[in-house]
Amino acid sequence: MIYAIGGGVSFLVALVSTYIAMQLATRIGAFDHPDGQRKIHTRAIPIGGGIAILVAMLVTTILCVWSQRFGVESNFNNSTLLIAFFGGIILISLVGLIDDIVNLRGRQKLAAQIGIAFIMAQNGFAVEKIVLWGQVVELGLLSIPIALCWLIASMNAFNL
Repeated sequence: MIYAIGGGVSFLVALVSTYIAMQLATRIGAFDHPDGQRKIHTRAIPIGGGIAILVAMLVTTILCVWSQRFGVESNFNNSTLLIAFFGGIILISLVGLIDDIVNLRGRQKLAAQIGIAFIMAQNGFAVEKIVLWGQVVELGLLSIPIALCWLIASMNAFNL
């Protein structure tokens, strides 16, 4: 039940913050224009949608942390992990916003992703073990590289 409430709150916050971001971008003239090469849209679209998603993630995470005070079980009880999470998503959102404004090169975005993922992995986002068919596999020295790959893949899945 708590997951349904969290998902609903996240959806509503994303919906409202996306609307606000679109209105603000339209008002200040912040648009991404089609270039006829790499961009698939056919008309100008407002930029800054990543900030709307960031707001939804931050609000939902804060609600998860706050709900622990009332006995709701959550994985957000490690402050170092929480700071790494907030820091990482804020930094990658800033990279995405900068990319929206100045069109960063692919290698610049990748360098930022690697740096942010490394900081996150060093602060608790390491994959220390995996379970395959009921067998626990300790990753040892591979934990950081696997975490880096996972974090960078996740960042690219959301397109920064």
